[in-house]
Amino acid sequence: MVLKRGKKFFKTMNDIVESDKLTEEEKKDAYMIKILALFGFALGDRIGETRALTWDCIDYENCKVYIKHSIQYDPNKMKEKKHIVKKDETVISIVNYYSINPSDIAKRNKIDLNTKLNVNQTIIIPAEYLKETKNYWSSDYVNISKKHCEEIRKYKAFLEKNIDEELNDIIFWNYRYNKIYSDVSLRKKFYKCCELANVTKIRLYDLRHTFVATMMAEGKELYEIMDNTRHKSYKTTVDNYGHIADSIKRNITATTDKYF
Repeated sequence: MVLKRGKKFFKTMNDIVESDKLTEEEKKDAYMIKILALFGFALGDRIGETRALTWDCIDYENCKVYIKHSIQYDPNKMKEKKHIVKKDETVISIVNYYSINPSDIAKRNKIDLNTKLNVNQTIIIPAEYLKETKNYWSSDYVNISKKHCEEIRKYKAFLEKNIDEELNDIIFWNYRYNKIYSDVSLRKKFYKCCELANVTKIRLYDLRHTFVATMMAEGKELYEIMDNTRHKSYKTTVDNYGHIADSIKRNITATTDKYF
């Protein structure tokens, strides 16, 4: 059932992207949601980690996705700030004060790291959209298929062709408003795509759950699935998803009924 819904969903997204009757914005939204759902379903990662993926997380040669960050949910850090330069301040000293990447400040203000700053000069401190992953052991890589790699390549090429600016480092970037997508915005777009595909609405976080359920249905053991869920221990995976294994085992048991 999951396989049938999944195929239907992705086929609908492909049809929208290739349609000649829809607007560019509709195509962009459908393509983005397709890739977002594909990451969540194929990786089994947390939605906050999917949203925080950057282009340099993708290792096309070795078919790996490195999970380096999670999304920043602190509203205070997700807003730009203005810093008024004091005497003898440098980009580096400002960086140390705000604990932010130097290149991010330089890029946002279009200056070099060694640029001499003037007193009372305004420096924009960029919003922090990314943070460390949930647990230190979560920072790792996940293997993906060559087909998945190719899908990511195609999406990047699509953006490069249809976005009139340089691509942001963050894969799921809102180019219309030049910031990261909010939870509400992504959820609305995802639900709309579910409606267009005429499939049951699920939460974006449930893509992780769907991954585990699908792998269990395919006969994979929980200890094998742990590489993708990246739990600290096997017990965590069992506690969170053991009920899925029990459900599948009951179905296997019921299957024997037809033989007697």
